[in-house]
Parts: sequence; structure tokens; C-alpha cells
Amino acid sequence: MPRRSRIVVPSNPLHIIQRGNNRQACFFSDEDYLIYLQWLKEYALISGCLIHSFVLMTNHVHLLLTPQRKNSPGDLLKRLGQRYVQYINRTYKRTGTLWEGRFRSCLIQEEKYLLTCQRYIELNPVRANIVKYPGDFQWSSYGSNGQGKKCDLISPHPLYQALGKTEEEKQSAYRELFRYDLESGEIDKIRKATNGNFAVGARHFQEEISEMLGRRVFPGKAGRPKKKTQQKQGLSPILRFYEIYKRKTARRFVGEDQTVFSDAGLMHLMSKTVPGGSDAKRKGILFYREKSCCGKLFSSLW
Repeated sequence: MPRRSRIVVPSNPLHIIQRGNNRQACFFSDEDYLIYLQWLKEYALISGCLIHSFVLMTNHVHLLLTPQRKNSPGDLLKRLGQRYVQYINRTYKRTGTLWEGRFRSCLIQEEKYLLTCQRYIELNPVRANIVKYPGDFQWSSYGSNGQGKKCDLISPHPLYQALGKTEEEKQSAYRELFRYDLESGEIDKIRKATNGNFAVGARHFQEEISEMLGRRVFPGKAGRPKKKTQQKQGLSPILRFYEIYKRKTARRFVGEDQTVFSDAGLMHLMSKTVPGGSDAKRKGILFYREKSCCGKLFSSLW
């Protein structure tokens, strides 16, 4: 089965997560974190990605970025991943892959979910019980977005810029967002969309993206697709036993083309061939009486 292509819309924010292989560690020292961030900045510029938020956990990475081109995220993660793996293998005398296959991502509706996604990313160390406050974790963008620490990697999104007129006002308003935990429903929505390669946002946003890309960008209903309606199911078995019992019931026919059965007669004929209970058979009868192969009206003769 072919893998789903990633949903990337230029100039629309994208949440990305890349995990270590078998969820094993990707960072082993402070120097590893620093080198990764240095190359992230370098390749983000080359690939055309604006980084709004990040967190480097021990065994995975979260990024919130805006791609300038459709291939920008893939180009960024390919360049960065290959170079970082070579560095890790050389430094720690190891071989093989470091990352768990392809990175996962989801499209983010700006006006409704961008700042929510930033909080989701920067609160990762708190949810993992590594620190009590997001500002205590060294390897995230919270220090820049919420505390004003200099970080050339970060390109603040216009929605962040709209939080205040001065840098102090923006940071203060941003910190206020962290006074309350994210609702579990919002966390689940972002996680499921990222793992499933969907879009996070209002229904109209998802439908617009679906129409633009010509594919579904939101989760479908679980399970197999529903079978055809009972009406369509009812016709085929009825036509089968119509042929089977045609000769046996010839005396019940009126004319050559016109077949006339009562409900009781149809129930009797369907008892051996039509699957399902009596409800299914009754629905088949209604369909047969209304839209028969001859297009005739059926009345009661039995």
C-alpha cells in the first residue's frame, strides 16, 4: 500500500515531530543539542523554513515552522538528519540509523491553533515531568518566546507579534497563556493529527484544504466502509429467487411480464435465499414492490 504524501501548503504552519529509532536517545550531551540547533538554523535558511517554536527532548524533536515552498520541510529534515546522524555515529563510534523512519507532521490552522500548538510543543518537558515550569528547560524556544532570551533561530509568527506592541508586552502576554494547562482534548487532537498526517483546525479549514489538495485531510470513520443500502441489497437476491421459482410459481403470475406476489408470498420465497432477519426481508419487499425489474405495480394475490 503506498504511503500517504505529506500535507504541506506553502506559507501555512506545520507541526513536525521526529523520533529516535525505537524511541532511543538522539542527544547524549549538551554539545549534541548545540550542534543540532546550529545546523537547524543553517538548513532552515537554505530550505526556506521559518522556525516559530521547537523543543529537543532526549529521544525526539518537535518543530513548528512555516515552509516557503512545498518541499521545504522535507529538504530541511533530510539535510539536517543526514548530517546529524553522521556526527553522532562518528562521535560515539556507532553505526546505523538514528531516526525512526519518516518524520510526522500536521497542518495547523493559524488563527485558531498556532499558539495552542506552540504551547503544546514548549510544555512537552513539563508533561514529561522533566521540569516544573517550561522556562526551566534549556532546549526549547520558550526562553525566546516567553522570556526574551536571544535566539537567532526563532522567527516569531505574526500572531505572536500581535500579542503586544513591545517585546516585553508580547512576552508577558505569551507567559499568560501558560498559566493554564492545555485541555486533554486539544492535546489528543494535535497528537492524532500529527501521527495521521492530517490538518488541525476548524471543519471549514479542513474542507478548504481537502478541496485544494483533492484528498481528505481529516480522520475518517473507523472500520470498514458501510455496505450498500438495504434497498440495493434487496434487489439482487429477489431477482435471483424470482428466476429460481419462476416455473414453480407460474400459476401465480399475471401475464408474461407481470409478477404479482403478496408480502407473505415474498417472505416465503426469500426465506431460503435472502440473508438477514425479517427486517432485512421486509426492506427488500418494499424495494421490490416499489421498483421491480418490470417497473410494475404489485398488488396482493396470495
